[in-house]
Amino acid sequence: MLLSTVINAELLFGGEINLIRSFETWNGGIIKSTDPAGISYHAPSGHLFISDSEINEILTIWNCENIFEISLTGDQVFNTFDSYNPGGQPCPPTTNSNNREPTGITFNEFDGFFYVSDDGEHAIMRYDHTFGASLASVVVPGADFEGITSDPSTGFLYSVVGVDGINNDGFSRVLVYDSNLNFLNELSVTEIATDPEGIAYSSKLNHLFLLSGKDKKIYECTLDGTLVTDYDIRNFFPSPDDPQGLTFAPSSDPNDDPTNYNLYIVDGQKDNNPDPENDRDGLVYEATIDPINLRAVTETRSIPNMFSLSQNYPNPFNPETQFRFQLPKATHIQMKIYNINGQEIRRLLSENYAAGTYTVSWDGKDDHGDPLPSGIYFCQLRAGEFFQVKEMNLLR
Repeated sequence: MLLSTVINAELLFGGEINLIRSFETWNGGIIKSTDPAGISYHAPSGHLFISDSEINEILTIWNCENIFEISLTGDQVFNTFDSYNPGGQPCPPTTNSNNREPTGITFNEFDGFFYVSDDGEHAIMRYDHTFGASLASVVVPGADFEGITSDPSTGFLYSVVGVDGINNDGFSRVLVYDSNLNFLNELSVTEIATDPEGIAYSSKLNHLFLLSGKDKKIYECTLDGTLVTDYDIRNFFPSPDDPQGLTFAPSSDPNDDPTNYNLYIVDGQKDNNPDPENDRDGLVYEATIDPINLRAVTETRSIPNMFSLSQNYPNPFNPETQFRFQLPKATHIQMKIYNINGQEIRRLLSENYAAGTYTVSWDGKDDHGDPLPSGIYFCQLRAGEFFQVKEMNLLR
């Protein structure tokens, strides 16, 4: 049974974020988007995809296209799509009353599909590269769906439910699904962000990044729900007004290392009106981050009242998984990995630790650094007289 995980809201360090450049999404009409809410990088084409959540505000401009495929520099539009109807069809007469709010978008490299989260439809929808009618969807009645992201190694989808929660319960969370849109897990983020709207997955760090538009901050978390740091974007210029979505993508500078991804952030700015035209002022920021160089173990500051070892997450996993354990007092601990035959294959930890909550990662390798095959493995934690074992599944 999968249980909800509460993200610890204690900040460990402060992260550094630096703005490189920005461009307007309207930009004289090159990109006809003024309320960008979601953004995703599409690796096969090297392009950005933007979802516009308020596309029906100026029907004299658009033909209901709410997805824009653009260059990393924002100076070229390759395609526009309507994520509700086949391309080229006129907007239905009742468009203004329809719930057409594609608040988030992600390209899932695991299966090659796009996934769009929609606040109005309370749904996550799957699309191929032509968009149009969705191929599959999952509906959570009353859910304030905002951003969505995906892990290319597992296909897991992480979608943010904003400040309204589900049926206005006031609890923000991240809902986790597999690529078949089966629900897996739920992370509460109410204690971290005032109103989380955007989310991005970093393959390099194996972390989630949550964007709170009201706080004007980005929160970096591990996949099991431990807060690592935050990044303050209030000093960006032009000033952020309504930042909503974010993604990792290569630098827009072709001379930069293509393996070093920057962070792209979309900002709806102030709500637009038909006139004057310069009110149509959505923005995309491109920034670099200086992430915390995490040790294998990251300590939080709260003191637990009991020993415990939590189930690893994700599980099944590939290539990396994480465990959280709690120590109510200073203790010498040992953490080891065993195969299904009971053979010790990896010693993760063997040292003294102060009281606290810790997270440790395992990369699916043995003590020699060799990748292990798919199969069932066991993590054993010994802390004084405390002893606990968790079973996990490695999928290659």
